[in-house]
Amino acid sequence: MTLRTPMKALAAAALFVILSAPPGAGAQPGPAGPTIRTAVQEVVVDLIVRDRKGRFVGDLRPEEVEVLEDGRPQRIVSFRLIQGRAATERGESVRLDPLRQIRLVSLVFDRLGQDARRLARRAALDLLQNHSSPNTYYAVLRIDHSLGVLQPFTRDPGKLRAAVERATGGAPAQYDTSDLSLERLGGSSGAGAPAAEDLSTIAGPVDAGAMGAAATEAAVNRTVTAMIQLSQSFARQQQGNSSLTALLALVKGQQSLPGRKSVLYFSEGLQLPHDVMHQFETLIGQANRANVAFYAVDARGLITSSLLSGNADALAEAAAAGRRARRRNTGILNRGDMVSADTVLDSVRSNTQGNLETLAVATGGFLMANSNDLRKPVRRFVEDVYSYYELTYRPSNPNFDGRFRRLEVKVRRPKVVVQSRSGYFAMPPELADALFPYEVPLLKALAADPPPSDLRLRTAWFRFGSDGASLRCVFEAEVPLADLTLVREESGTRYRGGMQLVTVFRDESGKPVRKFTREVPFDLPGDKLEAFRAGNFIYTGHALLPPGRYTMETAAGDAQSGRIAVACSPVVLSPASEGVGLSDVVLIRRVDPAPQAGSGHVDPLRFQNGKVVPSLDRRVPAARQGQLSFYFVIYPDPAAEQAPELTIRLFRDGKLAGRARPQLPPPDEHGRIP
Repeated sequence: MTLRTPMKALAAAALFVILSAPPGAGAQPGPAGPTIRTAVQEVVVDLIVRDRKGRFVGDLRPEEVEVLEDGRPQRIVSFRLIQGRAATERGESVRLDPLRQIRLVSLVFDRLGQDARRLARRAALDLLQNHSSPNTYYAVLRIDHSLGVLQPFTRDPGKLRAAVERATGGAPAQYDTSDLSLERLGGSSGAGAPAAEDLSTIAGPVDAGAMGAAATEAAVNRTVTAMIQLSQSFARQQQGNSSLTALLALVKGQQSLPGRKSVLYFSEGLQLPHDVMHQFETLIGQANRANVAFYAVDARGLITSSLLSGNADALAEAAAAGRRARRRNTGILNRGDMVSADTVLDSVRSNTQGNLETLAVATGGFLMANSNDLRKPVRRFVEDVYSYYELTYRPSNPNFDGRFRRLEVKVRRPKVVVQSRSGYFAMPPELADALFPYEVPLLKALAADPPPSDLRLRTAWFRFGSDGASLRCVFEAEVPLADLTLVREESGTRYRGGMQLVTVFRDESGKPVRKFTREVPFDLPGDKLEAFRAGNFIYTGHALLPPGRYTMETAAGDAQSGRIAVACSPVVLSPASEGVGLSDVVLIRRVDPAPQAGSGHVDPLRFQNGKVVPSLDRRVPAARQGQLSFYFVIYPDPAAEQAPELTIRLFRDGKLAGRARPQLPPPDEHGRIP
């Protein structure tokens, strides 16, 4: 709950909140593409070559193929044709190990309208009925607010058909399948589950020795648990576009399995606002690194209206925002001022079908669109799944710095078309689990001795209740915006910059158990620069952790200058006690309006009037007039017959300065009293 108390002379005040049970531990403030085989630094590239009539070319020789990385020719180490369960290398047939014999196909259904669901259902059922194979495993997934699994990888046609019917038979938000999928796969979203980002225990390397069908299916479906864990982590962070983050979780979950993986992605077009383009580029790079190929299906079928009809509306909106800003001519920073330039950039990306095609072509697949009969492109998709070439090379550039490297595969044979990948992010071997390129310098800074301190970074953590056996830890990072570098555009009227952040929780052994990342771009008009610099960049998040001792490490970076600061704090989470519970008490910086939370989503800082942004200031200015506002949450004992009572005592310089016994409201839908 939030309370206000007079601040007349509280230069050094102490606040005590008393319930019928002792409170929890206090907050501890911090100080003011290709698959890269990292052991040998090899890159694996798969490619498909067809003649002008669309027929697969199955007689390529290594000397006919050339690979360029960033325009430079690379020396090919191995080259082979993979068909079915075997590979042909140097003219000899080589039997693949069990995990390379199988083919993984993910059928992913994004939010679809009624007509699109009907077309997607026909295409998916035709694929399952007419193009099955003993070594092909299908999974059925659905994207709503996050990634949900309707059917893990299996060869059972009945289960797959039922899952497709579920995916295409109802409205997008009728049900949530994520928790069900974790339960069916033997996973958990609670305390005992591995961290979403710690994939080594969920989808790590698999022994590819003699494996039966059941063992193979179990090994494959370990990746599905990783997908859902990572997708739920993104959803909790409310990070970016839900479709992109769900697809990224899908790709990341499959990266440990060898061979080419295929995704048949049913969508009505992919929206790519300017502020999520870095996520789109990361998705392509991660897919290429994990050997995941996207085959996009525009489920709208035959389209008669212009695909670019949204451009004019977007440009008109940007122009109107500019006119409003000129008429207003004040020093107050309005959100419309900051996004009008992005609206112009968004307008050139409003071809949602073109965005689908970019995703497919850049990852070695193709787009199926502008047709109500998808049988022919589905047959071509099946051919791609079963037959392809695989080559490896060792990059001539040994500096794995996290940057994107452009790939081009050329075939010295006339009248052929090559399907391959556009490039990959060259992640350092020791940072192979980094999701986004901007994480690389931040994670390196966390390991630096001494750590950099080029920005005024402050961090803190607070305890807010529990979820089963896990404890909920809220954390915050703050950097003055005056510390950031903003670059003026050539027009001279706007400034751009950005903030990047990584927070890692490590257990007592030093192993990372939770990781949170964030990148926030800034774009603002020149007349708002002074108001912008007077503010602070604030990031809040929350992690579910088992009781124990942890270290919270945060690295914050200025996107333009590359300056970084690191802060570390010990985190001690004692087991939850029985009876009534109390969170830590936090000072309130401000309360932001917040939309209604989704079903089942608990944000510890949200209450009926909005979302609290904690203040990290530990002293209250005596000269400031007004009210001292603070926030905490009470967790009533479900077994108690009597409602809890609250007593608040405020101390100044060790002496009692005030007392209150406010009336408590009833618990909310989650059983808590904020």
